[in-house]
Amino acid sequence: MLTLPACLDALPPALDGWRRLVLAAPFDDIRIKPDLSWLEQHSSILFPLLAVATIALLVIGILGAWSSEEISGELKADYKRQVLTVLRAQPKGCSVARLAKELGVSVGKMARLVEEMVKDNQVVAKAYKGVTTVRLRFH
Repeated sequence: MLTLPACLDALPPALDGWRRLVLAAPFDDIRIKPDLSWLEQHSSILFPLLAVATIALLVIGILGAWSSEEISGELKADYKRQVLTVLRAQPKGCSVARLAKELGVSVGKMARLVEEMVKDNQVVAKAYKGVTTVRLRFH
């Protein structure tokens, strides 16, 4: 005979169906009638709260996407051309912060742009003591 663990024995009678579900064998036919009376009694509060939470999540997502520092494709190509022009004038290279200052872009955007240019084998970037220096890649 199957004995109930002490923690399952202490469950209130309202959760008896769940107790049977936990102890059920894989092919036992168990039907549980959920008690939805609390949901019906508090629906005038619950559903508006759900709607407000959904709208809040949508607004947070839209604001997060709006304030992201992504650069559009055409603008990115223009920045890459400007970076190459600046680096041609500086044969020994230039720091990412200086490039950002010369092009009027945030350092974070410039760092991502330089990373992409390194992947495309357009420039070489070396970091030393927290300063990343970028120079043209010579083929």
